[in-house]
Amino acid sequence: MIKALLFDVDGTLIDSLDDLEIACKQMMQSLNLAPLSRDEVSRFIGKGARILVIRALNARLGRTPTDEEIDQALRVYLRAMAEVDGRYSKLEPNVLEALERLKKFHYPMAVVTNKPHSIAEALLSKFQIRHFFDTVIGADDVNHPKPAPDMLLLAASKLNVTIEECAMIGDSMNDAQAAQNAKAHPLLLRTGFNEGVSIDDWTKIHLPLTPIFDTMKELSDYLENTQRG
Repeated sequence: MIKALLFDVDGTLIDSLDDLEIACKQMMQSLNLAPLSRDEVSRFIGKGARILVIRALNARLGRTPTDEEIDQALRVYLRAMAEVDGRYSKLEPNVLEALERLKKFHYPMAVVTNKPHSIAEALLSKFQIRHFFDTVIGADDVNHPKPAPDMLLLAASKLNVTIEECAMIGDSMNDAQAAQNAKAHPLLLRTGFNEGVSIDDWTKIHLPLTPIFDTMKELSDYLENTQRG
């Protein structure tokens, strides 16, 4: 039975693609590299800032970047993300209503994101949804971010529930694999990014029993029925 909810951020709670695109543009300019297209940015999202940077450098350098190049680019990217501060982001459809509804059912809720902790906190506060969550786990709070199970296990511990009682709500294979690795329940949305692969197609092959929803409203309907059942 699902007793607690763990939420991804990008593509699940917040559409931050515009901010990510701007930060990537500044990063590439600082390195005198051609900018990334919007489609490229959306495909590179999913496994945290460092992996996004590595994918971006690979795409333009045509080779594996050095650790020094990665670290330099990552510093610029994180600074740019802090400066843009969610200016062009927006809540995904029905998120506020769904969170209010789920809170009424007394679900303990956490954010589990591969964003750095401080950036995640700032975004949640900006959109006035931080108060819905009992804890926020960012990529820098654990040794291994999603799809490793570490973040989910830490969140379950902080919520005082077992991981088997948690649902991981996300928009990508990254979230689904993290749930699978931690032994949580994956619940997926079609609202976000899945590294250029249809989430339906991926799930059909790898986790065919996983529920997938078009909106957060549909997902909250499902959880309400589960709660009543």
